[in-house]
Amino acid sequence: QSDMAPTQFLVLAAVLLLCLAYLVPMTVLTVQTFGKRLRKVWLVRTNGARVGWAAALAHYLPPLAIALVLPQIGVLIAIGMVFWSLRDRNGQGIHDKLAKTLVVDAPPEGLTPAT
Repeated sequence: QSDMAPTQFLVLAAVLLLCLAYLVPMTVLTVQTFGKRLRKVWLVRTNGARVGWAAALAHYLPPLAIALVLPQIGVLIAIGMVFWSLRDRNGQGIHDKLAKTLVVDAPPEGLTPAT
C-alpha cells in the first residue's frame, strides 16, 4: 500500500489538473462549460460581472479537490457542496459562496448567448 502512495498522488494530481485545465479556461473565456451550455445557464460573479480566473478556480477547485483527496466520503461531500444550492435562497452551492459566483439563466451583460 505505501509503495503505491506516490503513484496514487500523481494520478490524483493529474486528474485534478486535467479537470481544472478544461473547466477554468472554458468558464473564463465563454462563461459556460459544455454542460452549462446544454442547460443554457451561465456562471457569473454575484455582482453580475463575468467570472475571472481566480473566481473560476475558486468555484471548481474545492469540490474537485475534496472528491479526489478524500477516498470514500469525498465524493459525497463534494456532491453535498454542489446540491446545497437546492436549499439556498440565492441558489448558491457552498463552492459558489466561496467563489462569490452565481449560476444564472441569462447571459452576463455584453455577452450574447451561443446558439
